Amino acid sequence: MKTLLNQKSWEPFLRTVTAVFLAAAGVSLSVPAAAEEAHDGVFETRYADGTLKSRAGYRGGKLDGSYERYFPNGRMEETRTYRADKLNGPAKRFFADGSVAEEVSYADGLLNGPHRLYLPDGRRVVEAVYERGKPVSPHKIYDASGRLVNETRYEDGQKVPRPAKKPR
Repeated sequence: MKTLLNQKSWEPFLRTVTAVFLAAAGVSLSVPAAAEEAHDGVFETRYADGTLKSRAGYRGGKLDGSYERYFPNGRMEETRTYRADKLNGPAKRFFADGSVAEEVSYADGLLNGPHRLYLPDGRRVVEAVYERGKPVSPHKIYDASGRLVNETRYEDGQKVPRPAKKPR
């Protein structure tokens, strides 16, 4: 059987179809012409009104460097760092008003370092520390007033069971 179309011949068609679907969804994709085939450089997507939606660095076809995503209002929604397609380094998510929602760090795609979640007013609600994807400190949860409401302990990445409560 003779193959009439190979993967290379389909690529321009797929890029065109992808661009049409993205446009229909209100997203435009901006790819530097020189980087299109090599998948190297900075790539951007935009909302229908032209406002920047995301920006990502690529090297050798893999996410490498910073990745930023924006709310329609132009404020940063999240920022992450990649190395060879794996999360690597600090990452932050934000609320639409610009306040920090989450702070975390990664190493080779695994949680590594402090992990914190916040309310829009800046109060911390979750706090933990990870090493190579495993929790190494107590996982703490706070209520809206800042009072500690739950603490889970870990040893060697495994949850330590709480002692059974004695009947009264």
